[in-house]
Amino acid sequence: MSTSPESLLGLIKAGQVSMPPAALIFRLAVITTILGFFARIVYNIFLHPLRVVPGPWWYAATGLPRYRMYMSGDAHKILRDMHMEYGDVVRIGPNEVSFAGAHGWSDVFGQKRMPGTEANGGHAYAENPKETVFYNNISRPGSLLYMPQADHIMARKSLNAAFSTKAVTEQEPLIQSHIDRLVGLLHAAAKKSSKKSDGKEGKDDQDSNVVDMVQYTNWLFFDIIGELGFGEPFGSLVDGAEHAWVAMIAKGVKGGVTKVNLHRLLGTTLARLAIWLKMTREARDQLMWHHTMSDDKIKRRRVLGPGRADFVTPMLENEDFWTTKRMHASLTTFITAGAETSATAVSAALYFLSTTPAPAAGGQSPLEKLQAEVRGAFSSEAEINFAGVKNLPYLGAVLDEALRMHPPTVWGFGRQAKAGGTTVANGQFYLPEATVLTISYYAMFRNKRNFALPDTFAPERWLTGAGADKRFQNDQRDAFHPFSYGPRNCIGRYLAVADMRAVLARIVFNFDLATQPDSIRWAADQKTYAFWEKPPLMMGVTERADKA
Repeated sequence: MSTSPESLLGLIKAGQVSMPPAALIFRLAVITTILGFFARIVYNIFLHPLRVVPGPWWYAATGLPRYRMYMSGDAHKILRDMHMEYGDVVRIGPNEVSFAGAHGWSDVFGQKRMPGTEANGGHAYAENPKETVFYNNISRPGSLLYMPQADHIMARKSLNAAFSTKAVTEQEPLIQSHIDRLVGLLHAAAKKSSKKSDGKEGKDDQDSNVVDMVQYTNWLFFDIIGELGFGEPFGSLVDGAEHAWVAMIAKGVKGGVTKVNLHRLLGTTLARLAIWLKMTREARDQLMWHHTMSDDKIKRRRVLGPGRADFVTPMLENEDFWTTKRMHASLTTFITAGAETSATAVSAALYFLSTTPAPAAGGQSPLEKLQAEVRGAFSSEAEINFAGVKNLPYLGAVLDEALRMHPPTVWGFGRQAKAGGTTVANGQFYLPEATVLTISYYAMFRNKRNFALPDTFAPERWLTGAGADKRFQNDQRDAFHPFSYGPRNCIGRYLAVADMRAVLARIVFNFDLATQPDSIRWAADQKTYAFWEKPPLMMGVTERADKA
């Protein structure tokens, strides 16, 4: 027979029930907790200010479905399906809203004019602040990624010169020297026989011309960004192996995402307890080693002083602002974000190029079109430089399409609605203060309301003028911001684009490529935890046929 808390207390007062105080308190606590849990569900679904935002009711009820979605590794697919069903603004948690329409960029990352210059700490524009749970768990304190608005303005101003077109031109010889090493490795692979000694096809043996392009591009970009950020490469291209610190970075990103989701599900106190209980002594030691390695590399770069064409020189020239804490946190962010994203984009471009056939009606495949453009523009590899590749429209279109199909940043870097709340979707919804705001890049870029044939790799959609394809004339190009949006967008976007164009051009100029059967579903089957968990991309590499 069930007993309500009120009747139970009445029986105790009447002396009809005898219960030890501890047991009574425990039972009342359990009953109160259960009632509170269901009351919260009712509130979230029917009374919460976000009740007017469309979305699955069970995601609105509790944070558990959201937690399971993000920890499944399939959040990009689930979010896309949600947006296809419910629209461009979807409630995906009790206090979280996801955007997949072009207006989402300004709604989440834009700044809005304040009444006067005295507002917002002296700035005439207010932004939705960084979402504290996310950034507290994926970046170190002091990072450019998480600086308050006033500090961020000062930091960007001091760093702009290091990421300008002039600076990237000065950095080109260093970058090209690393691309030289990559191309050398590919030439060595291309010269090997694709047959084993027994005559069967080889893949992993030393005589194979099949290479893992994920591995090679990771080596390349971590070496480049390592030298620009720490004054020395990681040595992966020379050693032919991933540096242990780089492997630790990849694990750290996934670990940070896990912590974010635990905090949102359980709250700060319980999440910290769960993380502490789950983290092994070995994991704690690895985390300490990671911070020690980062700090040691930065100390060695400090010894070299200013004057180098890299990210550190402007920091050393502005040490009043760039404290040790800020420098260490920001450089670690640059290494992770700069290398991982570029490697993913180039790998994706190579994959889609080599697996997309020519149109059934006839004509060239995307790979054949790119080969014709690059090989027609340059008579020798020595001519391929940043200035030259900038003038190749199809090359630029291929990279844009790879970024659309397989965005390196899959979802996230959340904000929270500013003080007083914010209106979104052209005034359609009001979101109260502290509502978590996120953009799913994958859902945005694969949204059929934004792009025709959203699941088709079609570089032609980005061409203008004579090369424009009418099938894509109604595409919402303002929905495409792979380097984020607003004053906090990617500071290194020009460097990244120059690097990626040069790498892709030199690979296509020198080699013919073929994705192996076991990598045919390379993109479709990937899991994601903010960044993609990329399996090997096995590609056969041969010297270009017209030069063999």
